[in-house]
Amino acid sequence: VRAKRRVLGNSVVGLLGSGMSVGKDDYNYAIGGDAVLRKGASQLIAQGGMSNRNGKQGWAFSSGYRGFNKGLLTMGAYEAVGDSFDVQDIGFVPWAGRQKVTFITGPYWNFRTGPVQEMYAAAGLARTRDPGSPRWSTLGYLSLNPNLRSRWGGNLEVTFGRNYEYDDIKGRYAGYYYRGFDFGLWGLLRGNNVNANCSYS
Repeated sequence: VRAKRRVLGNSVVGLLGSGMSVGKDDYNYAIGGDAVLRKGASQLIAQGGMSNRNGKQGWAFSSGYRGFNKGLLTMGAYEAVGDSFDVQDIGFVPWAGRQKVTFITGPYWNFRTGPVQEMYAAAGLARTRDPGSPRWSTLGYLSLNPNLRSRWGGNLEVTFGRNYEYDDIKGRYAGYYYRGFDFGLWGLLRGNNVNANCSYS
């Protein structure tokens, strides 16, 4: 069951309920709410829910923001999924028990003349704690994204920091220094879309 209502002009709030049952000891229910709040070019999204699967109860929450302020384009997100959140019989939520927070900001330029139509340069930080991990992975992020009037564009991203992953051989979470490089190029050539990508990590 899904219900939503428009509020404050162009914002939306909603409620969602879902469930299944094949007996008193075999059931899965979930109820949640969401909101999309908009003001000008800025937008805030929030979602939350609670589940009950055969008596095991859990919760989940996620939110995201994208907005402009004095020439800066800022994006942020937060996600937390409880260890007991379980909707496998009525939906899919990956990474039960994971927490993640990201923050990215930088100047955004829109040029009226010249070959470059718009440009975004950003720096950010992402922190993630996987289910069962005692430590948070912390990664820095740098990005440059130009778009040309000729309908060509590109994206250069560099990621670096301390990452933690489960080591099957050691039987525990292990940390290591991560660095990644990603370059993308796209455009229109003789009426055909062209995409190229190069990654290193």
